[in-house]
Amino acid sequence: MKIILTLLFLIPTLLQADTGLLWKLYKESYTNEKSALTLFNICKNYNENSAPVLIAYRSTSSFLMCNHVFNPVDKIKYFNEGKKWMKIATTKDSSNAMIRFFRYSVQFKSPNFLNYHSNLQVDQSYLTDFLIKNQKKVTDTLATISKFFIDNKIPLKPEEREILLNLKS
Repeated sequence: MKIILTLLFLIPTLLQADTGLLWKLYKESYTNEKSALTLFNICKNYNENSAPVLIAYRSTSSFLMCNHVFNPVDKIKYFNEGKKWMKIATTKDSSNAMIRFFRYSVQFKSPNFLNYHSNLQVDQSYLTDFLIKNQKKVTDTLATISKFFIDNKIPLKPEEREILLNLKS
């Protein structure tokens, strides 16, 4: 009985540590192939029964691999795999800001010919509202989302831009 109670208390801690490493790798993966490959290799073990945010990391790791492969067939393979897992993640938890940010950032960066932009407006609105509601919290996640919006010159109302500029720093 003692072991079961200990495990029940440890599981959320292990998940948090796991997502901390995943977040670090995610942020490095745009420009660092080794980080992208490490993230992909960790995340390929997540499946439909995993927590939705872990499924979103699996999806995002596939999308990020597109930045580091040169063969167009491989790029399409990773891209389609990312789309599949993102659909599963968002279906399981559409109110998770991290999942919505992953989908938004991928759709924003996707080339037009891939026609993967259908959720941009709704996700931008959701994320902007989320950032404004949570502006008093100081987290790396909020700063990263704000930085993405500012650096990519996402159209915002002046008051929204001011709030995001403060979160970014």
